[in-house]
Parts: sequence; C-alpha cells; structure tokens
Amino acid sequence: MINAIIEWQNRYIQRLDHTFMKRADRYIDAVKKSRSSRQILTLLPQRILLNASEKIWKNYLRKTSFGLLPKEYNKKIHGPYCPWRYYGKKDTNIFDVKLADFSAWMSRRNTSPKGIMAAMSRGYYSWIYHWFSPRVANVAPLCHLLAFMAFARMIFNHNNFKRDQFLMENISRGALIVFEGLDRSGKTTQVRLLSNFLQCHSFPVVTMSFPTRAGVIGEMLDQYLNKKVEMENHVAHLLFSADRWAVHTEIENNIKCGITVIVDRYLFSGIAFSAAKGLDFDWCMNADRGLPQPDVVFFMDVKPETLKHRGEFGVERFDDEEFQRNVLHNYQRLTEKYWQVIDAEKSQKEIADQIERTVYDLLKSPAMASPLKIFGYT
Repeated sequence: MINAIIEWQNRYIQRLDHTFMKRADRYIDAVKKSRSSRQILTLLPQRILLNASEKIWKNYLRKTSFGLLPKEYNKKIHGPYCPWRYYGKKDTNIFDVKLADFSAWMSRRNTSPKGIMAAMSRGYYSWIYHWFSPRVANVAPLCHLLAFMAFARMIFNHNNFKRDQFLMENISRGALIVFEGLDRSGKTTQVRLLSNFLQCHSFPVVTMSFPTRAGVIGEMLDQYLNKKVEMENHVAHLLFSADRWAVHTEIENNIKCGITVIVDRYLFSGIAFSAAKGLDFDWCMNADRGLPQPDVVFFMDVKPETLKHRGEFGVERFDDEEFQRNVLHNYQRLTEKYWQVIDAEKSQKEIADQIERTVYDLLKSPAMASPLKIFGYT
C-alpha cells in the first residue's frame, strides 16, 4: 500500500511541470480568440496565479525533491520501494566507528535539510513498520503508547514539578489554616477540597475540626450541641476552649514538622458564639489567649436568612436565624488582617480556586520561615 502511494505521488509531481504549461497555453488561446475585454480581465487573475505558482514550483519546491523517490533507488535492482531503507552508499555503522575516525565519519553525513528530513522519514517508517504495525501481534504498540503518555504527562507537569520542588525546599514549617463562618456555610466542604488539592501537590496535610467530639470533653460538647444536656454558658465556653487547648500541642508539633494543619472552626467560633449568648466579649477572648494564631482565616460569608434553606439547618442547638445574625456581628468584630472574607454564595469551584490561590501565595511567602504567632500576644 505504501509503495503504491509513493509511486502515484512520484508520477503526480513529475506531471506538474506539464500542467503549468498547458494552463498557460489555454490562457493564450483564450486571449487570441476572445474579442471581449471582460473575458480577458476574468482570465487575468488566473494568469497571475499561474505565474506565481510556476516560479515557486521551479525555484523552490522542485529543488527539494519532496515526495520523489531517492535518486539512488532503482526498481529493477532494489525491487519494491521500502520507505525505511537507505539506498545510498553503505557506510560503517555508528557503533563500529572508532573514536579517531568519528570526525571523518561525521563529515560524510548529509547534514543538509533534505538529508535530515530523509533520515527522519526513514526512522519514522522504520518505527511504524517494526514496532507499531509489526507482522506478528505483540504488546509493543501498547508499550509505545504508554511511554508516549508518560512523556507527555512529564512535559505538561514540568512547571508544576518545579514549583512544588521550590516550595518543598523553601518551606521551613507548615501553615495553620482556619475556616470560620456561620453554620452550614460550606466550611467542611472547602476544608476537604483544599486538603485534596494540597495532597495532590505533595504537601503533608492534617485536618481537624472543633469541637473534636472525641474524648471526655468532646463527648460532653457533642451532647450539649445536640440538646441532650444543658450547661451554664460560662461552663460551656470554658469546655469549648479546653477542647482546643487539649490538642494545641499536637497542632504546634505538626506545624514544626512541616505539616500544614487545616482547621474547621477554631477559637474565633468559640468567642463569637459565646458572646452571642450574652457573655462578655473580652472575657471570652481571654480563655483562648496563648493558642497558636492562624496564618490565614477563611471566613465563609453568607447571609443568615439563606442558611435555613440549606440541609440539616435547625438540628443543633445554635441553628437559629436570629442567633446566627448575632454571631455574624461578633465575627465582624474579630476580623484581622490575616482574615480572607469569602463570598460563600458563589459556586464551590469558584470558592475553591480563590482559596487555593491564596494558600499558594501564603506557602511561597517569607512568613513560612518565621515562627508561628501566638493569639492575643502578637
């Protein structure tokens, strides 16, 4: 099949010279026979195009011998044409060339554009014939395809690899990232998405949620939130704070080891919710002074009136629209420079993209080389 195509291509190209001349003759005959200037003007663009095409063909394309059989090929001697076979004078194989003769061997190579293209063409057809379309079925095509896919993936991910390598070499500690917001504002979803994103980029990540709902204190708080037990407001606040203090050493150790800690609710929730119940704002803050201060706080901003339309709103103790409005006011009092207000009414993808960009900027910043700050003292 390949031989038939090449022979047809060879015959077609060799006839192009005659085609140009025949068209030119037809043009001259038409001009002689025609007495109408309109017909002459109609044929004029064709004549201009023919002249330009003829010059391009004779001066450039024909000299390249593109599509023609090699001059060294003789059908009577060589038989059917093989596109991967070299029909020129045989030379020493490159693996048999001595080091002293290598420069002379290289000087005999055809380094012209035509020679380079011919060598590439022979290599391509050889690969197709011997490996990709072999006479005997084997797994070589599949292996080549997998190798190509792996190479393409390496090329496309090269920039990401260099970026990740830079980050891993220049980060001396992990980051403390906190998600805050009203109930059912999408914090847990974004914690999961950010954790998956960082893990895909080879960053060690630990996720936490407060209250922990585990251990003695966590179980008591879980019963309190689910309205199974009642507590005095001051006692409840101190229990929430104690739940955070119980794991603050674990948070600090992870960060010192270069592990990024992502927290779903933190001390700001304890202050905002307790103050919304009528407790003194400064007193609520004092219980958490000394805990690690986050590097960034993502506040999921959503209108309280839209929360009741979200799933499971109203199950826990504080799922009340008016109470959530008071909590939002307290959150606004806690806002600092390291807070990022996120419009939680956007789509999950838009929110995730914004958060991921902010986290990358944070991880590349010089702040990762400095110690973690302490809440209430810095």
